[in-house]
Order: sequence, then C-alpha cells, then structure tokens
Amino acid sequence: MKGNTKKLLTDTAFFRLIKSFTLKEIGEFEKFVSSPFYNTQSTLVRLFREIKKHYPQFDNLNLTREYLFDKVNKGKTYNDVIFRKYMSNLLKLAEEFLYTVDNKCHKDRMVTCLLDQFERRNQIGSFRKLIEQYENNAEVSERITNESFYYKHFREELKSSFDIRTNKLHLLKPSLIKSHTYLLMYLLLTSCVYSNMMLVNKSSFKDSEDVNLFKEFFGIFDIIQYLESSEYLTKSEKLFVKLCKFDVTLMKDPSDVDLLKSMKATLIELSVNLNDNLLYIFFSHLNIYYLLNVSSGKQVYIRELFENYKFMIEKNLYVSGEREFINFSEYRTTLIYALRLKEFEWAEKFISKFKDHHSPEMRDNIHKYSMAVLMFEKGKLNESLKYLSTLEVNDIIMKLDSDALQLMIFYEKDFIDSALSIADSFKYYIKSNNVLSDRVIKNQSDFIRYVKLLLKHKHSGIDDFAYGKIKEEILNNNALRRRNWLINKLEEISRI
Repeated sequence: MKGNTKKLLTDTAFFRLIKSFTLKEIGEFEKFVSSPFYNTQSTLVRLFREIKKHYPQFDNLNLTREYLFDKVNKGKTYNDVIFRKYMSNLLKLAEEFLYTVDNKCHKDRMVTCLLDQFERRNQIGSFRKLIEQYENNAEVSERITNESFYYKHFREELKSSFDIRTNKLHLLKPSLIKSHTYLLMYLLLTSCVYSNMMLVNKSSFKDSEDVNLFKEFFGIFDIIQYLESSEYLTKSEKLFVKLCKFDVTLMKDPSDVDLLKSMKATLIELSVNLNDNLLYIFFSHLNIYYLLNVSSGKQVYIRELFENYKFMIEKNLYVSGEREFINFSEYRTTLIYALRLKEFEWAEKFISKFKDHHSPEMRDNIHKYSMAVLMFEKGKLNESLKYLSTLEVNDIIMKLDSDALQLMIFYEKDFIDSALSIADSFKYYIKSNNVLSDRVIKNQSDFIRYVKLLLKHKHSGIDDFAYGKIKEEILNNNALRRRNWLINKLEEISRI
C-alpha cells in the first residue's frame, strides 16, 4: 500500500532530531533502543541500525521509505501506515532518550527526584542518608546553576513534608524558611535575566519600548534587601545576591563607573561557583551596560568591552555543553568592536573559530556577512561587495547592516546613482517596518540622511558653514551608526 511519500524522509521530525546527535549520542541511542526496558519492538532495533549506517549526512539516494521497510520486513510489500508507525515510535524513543540523558547530566534534578520518591514511599532511612550526604557536600552547597535555587527550594519542601510525616513538627521552621528563601533566590535570578532581556529589546523593537514591568516589580518588592538579611544563605549565595544587586542597579543607571567595576569584580570572584551558563548570562549583562555607555559617546569603554568578549571566548562561554550555537547578536557585536579596534587578525580567527557554531539555517549567511564586514574594514571593497551579492538576508539586523554596508561601498566606489537608489530603498524599508523601535528607526534614518548629504557634496565640495554645521550635528549624535566613517568622508569633501 502506497501512501503520500512526497515529503523527503530526511525532512521528517525523527531525522531532523537525530541529525543533531553527536557520534557518541548515536551510539548511546542504539543501546537505548536495544534495551527491552525502553523498547520491546525488535523491528525498531533493526530499523535504527540500518538508519545509523547513513549517519551523519543521511544523503544516500537509496535511503527511502521503501528501502528501510524492506530491510526490516524482507519480502513484504511496503505499507506506508506501518512505516509511519515505525518512525513515530522511533521519534518517541529519541525524545525519551534525550529526557533520560538530560536528567542524568543534572545531579540536582536526580537527587531531588530520588528524595521525592523516598519521601512518598516512606523510606525514612534512605531519605535521611541521601539528604545528609548531599547537603554536607561543600561543593554542592556553594555551586550555583540556573536550577540550583529551585531544587534547593524543592528539597527543603520535601524535608518539611518528611518532618510532618515523621511527626517532627518542632523541626519545621528552618526548612520552611529556607524553602521560601530559595524560592525568592530563584525569583531574583529569573527577574534579573528577564529584565535584562527586556532592556535590550526596549532599545531595538517597538513592542518593547514601553515595557517597565520588571522595573516596577523591583520597585514594589525589595527581594534583595530581604535576602541580604537572611541567615540561611551560604557564602557564595550571599555573593550572588550582591551580584544581582549591582545588576538591578545598573539597569536603572548603567553610567555608574564604580558600579560597573564592582559588578565585574564580584562576577570574577563568584566565577568559581557559577556554572558556565550563569557566568555567560551575567557577563552578557555586564557587556550590555558597557555597550549602553559606548552608545552614549563614552568611547573609553570600547577596549574594556572587547576584553570582556575575549575573556568569554577564552572560557568557552559562548559554546559549551549547554549551548551549541553562539547568539548572532553577540557574535555580530563582538566582530564589530574587534574591527572598530582594527584587530583584523583576531577578527579573522574569531570568524573561523565560530564558523560552524551558528544555527544551520543561518550558518552560510553569517559567514558571508562576516567576511563582507571584514573585507570592507580592510579596504577590500570588491571582495566585500562579492560576499554581499551572495547574501540571502532573512534577519532584520543583518538586513540593516548589509544595506548600510552596500551604501558605503557604493559611495566609496563613486557609484552615485546606485548609492542613491540603495539609500531610498533602505529608507523605505526602515519607515515601513513595524517591528523596529523608534530609536533604531531614527538612528538608521539619520545615517541615510547624512550619506545622501555627502553624496550631494562629494564632487562639488562644501562651504565652511555647511561643513561645520554637519560635522557638529554628527559629533553630537552619540547614537548615530558609523559616525567615524561619516566624519572621515566629510573631512575628505572639505578638502576639495
């Protein structure tokens, strides 16, 4: 029986998922599928072993539904309904495998789930032994991860239930207070992370311009002051509250130099206790505050910002066990500031290092974009234009950058008509966009306006009054993109 098999086999959910598996994970998944505890269908074992032969590309033209069905059902006519059930069951096994592997990698989860089972099953001895072993481990008590406060809260809650079950009501107080305290610690962490995200979006996207939710939240609920007075927090947890206090304060006013230094010093001190993901998150927050200072005209922060990026790369914070791909926004910003500092050799190594660490659907475009920006900064305009011409732009930020880059290249190469055409289409795109914030629209529009002014005077020259007026406007516009390039081009025109 033939079904609808027009969709490529390798485009199905199961194949898309296992393409993301490492070679080690493929081997472990085979053992998982072969385990009678997880799977009792021997057909699925044979089917996956056949599929495994084509890992990692799965691009053999013979890899079809009919081929795989025949391999596990010799001599039988292909049945699409049955084959779809095979693939559906394999997908469920793959999802269960990921769930199992992920839980094994997070000891906090495992221990908490096991304590939950012991408490439910009234295993008093086992519960006491495990909770004492785990809580007496100094490394565990001082380690901070994205989930550690939540699971500490849950474990204290389990201890409360255990004390009630064993009629030890006089022991309830510490567990109840700690449970509440750790829940607030988890709330503090998530509030810092979410509010920083909204701070970034607020300056870029229209739907976030008027969001003050977290600012109002911290204004109403002084969680930090409450936690600072807690007698139950460990040394590293108290230091974490201090870090969050700096973070929240800088969200309100990122220009405080002493706070910037204090947050960085605290983050470095706490780095031995934070997992890589949290270290990445709070360094990213710190970098946002540096960027806000740079965008307000404080160029002195550029080198320190760049050193922060280098530190994060050296520590492998962008790509780790928890993060396979680097965030494009951070990648782009790192590259831009490396080039602004003329760190061309470092920038080339950076592009090469992260070439395969972008999401697959953006990987080729990001590489072309990176090379286009690099070649422009090195003065290789034709090579830059070549990379831009093959770019398939489907990202708003990349679209803004590539249009600006193309406009500057056409200006440099004296393609006046082409430059004016790009300027008009670029301006129309910005004005008609309903996603970008008013601030971004203004900054981009100002850039286009000044380039058009430069084009107007490029060959005829400019009088001293107009030159002085335009230069003053550009210098006073701290948020203006490519400000140095505009000033350089204006200086060239003034010498005509």
